[in-house]
Amino acid sequence: MPPLLLSIALFSFGATVTILANWLALRPWRCSAGEHWTERARLLWPARVGAVWNVLAAAALGTALTELVLRESAPPWYFRLLAGIGGGLAGSYFFDREVFPAYGFAEWVRHQFANWGMHLLSAAVLISAILRDSAEASDLVSARPVRAEDVTTTTSAALAEQNCLPASG
Repeated sequence: MPPLLLSIALFSFGATVTILANWLALRPWRCSAGEHWTERARLLWPARVGAVWNVLAAAALGTALTELVLRESAPPWYFRLLAGIGGGLAGSYFFDREVFPAYGFAEWVRHQFANWGMHLLSAAVLISAILRDSAEASDLVSARPVRAEDVTTTTSAALAEQNCLPASG
């Protein structure tokens, strides 16, 4: 399958899965039309959290399915994942339009850039901290072993001279 056609298919798959999952997640919220605002907010919260994860889950599902079906002829996984994420983001437009009817398309795009920018920035900070710590840990592991002549013996008298221990006596 040509990569462009596969990207379009994954984009469509991601959008369709996200639209369906978000539509199902909003069902309880839609049924609470006459309820108090706190009840409506309680019912909306799981749908909003799920909407973020639906984008990623639809992209991962599309990437995994193409790996299973196409095996060797599939393009690299990150191209497929980006096409699926793009489709999932496009599919989330209808969710946001229903929850926030005042949003126009341009305002929705700005909101998505800000929202996903914060998500990616926080993930980048976390990943860089993990990589930094793992680099320090690998430096510790790869350090030369300690030899007996490198170890100095510190007596309690020497520690007492350095004011580390109270003087006995």
